Amino acid sequence: MPVSPFYVGVARWRSSVDATVEVLIQRLSQRNTDLVVLLTHPYGTPHDLGTQWRAVLAWAQNDCCFWCGRPMTAAQLSLEHVLPYRGQLWAHLSRMEQLLSLRLSHMTCNQDYRAWRDVQSANRLSSMDAKLVAVIRQAIQVEPLLKLYDQIQYHPERWLS
Repeated sequence: MPVSPFYVGVARWRSSVDATVEVLIQRLSQRNTDLVVLLTHPYGTPHDLGTQWRAVLAWAQNDCCFWCGRPMTAAQLSLEHVLPYRGQLWAHLSRMEQLLSLRLSHMTCNQDYRAWRDVQSANRLSSMDAKLVAVIRQAIQVEPLLKLYDQIQYHPERWLS
């Protein structure tokens, strides 16, 4: 059985997370205050993703779709929740984990991914998602700056006063 382009293997995901982390660390070391605000507020607060996170992803992905690898225009662009926003896992992820699970894709590829997930077994998706989260958590743990921002999310009053 051929592997679907929507099944995210660990090696591919690790490479994508590493590229995103590299760009994120560069931007944070430049003291990008918009990113700092974004990283320290829980998902769903008035501090939306805006252009800052999209810029990080676009740079990390070389302005190409995460799924098909083809270039994207602004009109084709969609923010992809590789770990679905409405999934059971999302609410249990930290802000940093949520952000690192996002990718840019063509709107059509995003819709195709959603349709692909709809026909997969719960066990297959659960296994894939758990592996993706493990890679994200590993990346956070080895990068001190990400580890710090991951902790700030839980008690921002300790760090931002």
